[in-house]
Amino acid sequence: MHTLCSYESMKQLCERYNRAVDNIKKLWSGRQPPPCIDAPPSIPLLKHIMTQVYNRAVTNPEALNSYEPFSPEVYGETSFDLVTQIVAQTKMTENEVLLDLGSGVGQVVLQVAAAVGCKCYGIEK
Repeated sequence: MHTLCSYESMKQLCERYNRAVDNIKKLWSGRQPPPCIDAPPSIPLLKHIMTQVYNRAVTNPEALNSYEPFSPEVYGETSFDLVTQIVAQTKMTENEVLLDLGSGVGQVVLQVAAAVGCKCYGIEK
């Protein structure tokens, strides 16, 4: 059983998941894998996944807007659709790196990593 509030527990769960995916990929070693292996999710599926992740991770979205007025600590979110447009227009590839300064809860980082397959880093105060 994994504890959602424990970093170590979630880290172990992610490592277990990654090992399972690696083992599935090894099953196809030397053969042509089905098209779904290593394919990015469709836009609607990714939007659904991102919504589910956000709703489970951010239990009180109003609290994200609790900051001192006229301070540099303003919080704003970039929409899924805008990130989708940015990825399409910039023609990002898996060989590039995304660095999101002021990444907030990391939605842009997660979306681009899933959609493009490139390395993505988010930096938040």
